[in-house]
Amino acid sequence: MNELQRQAWIQALGVTPWVARQPLPGAREAQQLPWPEAAEPGSAASTGSAAGQQVPPAPAAPPKDLAAVLAPAAEKAAPTTAQQPVEPAPSETPAQAIPLTLQLHSVGDLVLAVEQSDPGAPGLGREAHQLLVNLLKVFPAQARRLNRFSWPMLDQPDDALALTFQHFVAHLAGAPRVLLCLSEQNAERLGAAPRYRIQQWDGQTVLAISSLEEMLALPTEHKPRSWHAMLEHGFARQDT
Repeated sequence: MNELQRQAWIQALGVTPWVARQPLPGAREAQQLPWPEAAEPGSAASTGSAAGQQVPPAPAAPPKDLAAVLAPAAEKAAPTTAQQPVEPAPSETPAQAIPLTLQLHSVGDLVLAVEQSDPGAPGLGREAHQLLVNLLKVFPAQARRLNRFSWPMLDQPDDALALTFQHFVAHLAGAPRVLLCLSEQNAERLGAAPRYRIQQWDGQTVLAISSLEEMLALPTEHKPRSWHAMLEHGFARQDT
């Protein structure tokens, strides 16, 4: 590399060269580096023919962006194909509990729980309420309303629904039997599936039948099936 160009690069890099003030013993004689003067175009100095020697070329100016020059070749190489940014995976959000409201009625040693089609409504619809009144007439004892069971409670997940409801029903006084009028989906959520079959909850005999809305929408399918399940498992008598 030309000495003038080397020094220009060192200066551009911010390196301070140190030069001894006095020649050191045994050191090589310093080389004189005269800077060439500008010559008129076409003159002997510009062509170098007057002295018969070539004038050393002017040192190339160091690049302005030394970081680009000194960077590794791998970093400077442009990708052959456009790289698509990798989108972060969506964070999983906790599942929202599906609302559920049940009306509970005590009839002798039986608790009847019926599902509201609209969990946020203050009560059953007119037709559903009339069907409930007819259903309560099947039982000889006088019915009284116990409570409403609404879900979710304190933003709990659906995993706790079955355990919460079963614990709730287990503490109802004098209720060894529980009859549930539920949709198939909510019967599974409460741990009462399959419907029309007997389940045992901590000493309580539980039977889930069709919901009131299903009996109203498809009476020829859901009413007979629910009635036969009640007769088969002793939740109703044939003479009622």
